[in-house]
Formats: sequence, structure tokens, C-alpha cells
Amino acid sequence: MIAVAIVAIIGMIAYPSYLEYIRETRRANATMALMSLAAQMERHYTENNAYDQGIAAVPVSPPFNPKYSPVDAVAADAEYRLLITNIGSDSYTILAQRTGVQAGDNCGDFQFTQAGIKDIINQSAGMTAGDCW
Repeated sequence: MIAVAIVAIIGMIAYPSYLEYIRETRRANATMALMSLAAQMERHYTENNAYDQGIAAVPVSPPFNPKYSPVDAVAADAEYRLLITNIGSDSYTILAQRTGVQAGDNCGDFQFTQAGIKDIINQSAGMTAGDCW
């Protein structure tokens, strides 16, 4: 009985830590996907001399990959959906929007701009970009 109690206590401590580790890994995947999308946006700018050339009104899924995080996910399995939320000829804002299993994450949605500004929106009280990025 004592062994069962010890295992239960260890499980109560370890399981929440494990879940947070999984959420952190998913966040890291999302930020890497955003950086990959930012690289695609820069390539698009280099080829077209404008970020908005050939890209529809916003918010819109990017016309190139990645569109989701993890980058090889389909919409049904995605943890984050990548969107272009603001675009002009010389600026853009891209968003990693929580979805699926990550929908309730405290860090909210990740934002990145052409100026390299990293931010979060729709986060839980007290969470900062520094905590999540």
C-alpha cells in the first residue's frame, strides 16, 4: 500500500511537468515555423520588391509553406495555424494561432513582424513574450 501511495505521489508531481514540457515543445515548433515563414516572406520580397505582391487580403494563409505547425501537419492535426495578419509593400505581421491540442495554452498566439519584433497576443494574465518565446 505504501508503494502504491509513493507511485501516486510521484505521478501527481511528474505528470503536470511532463504536460508542460510537451506544451513547451509545441511552442518551440510554432516559433520555428514562424521563422521559416518569415524567411519565405523575405524571399518573396526579394523576388517581388514588395511583401504584398500577389498575396490576397488578410488574414490569409500564406501562399507558400509552412501553413501549420508542425510544418508537416494537415489542418486537422495542426497545433498552430500560421496566418499573415497584416501586410503592406514594406511590412508584414505573421501569426501562429493556437488550435487543436494547443488551443488552451497560456502563452496565447505568437506574432512576428518584418522588423523582427516577437510578441504574443491572447495570452493568460501575467504571461509575457519573454516567457513564451
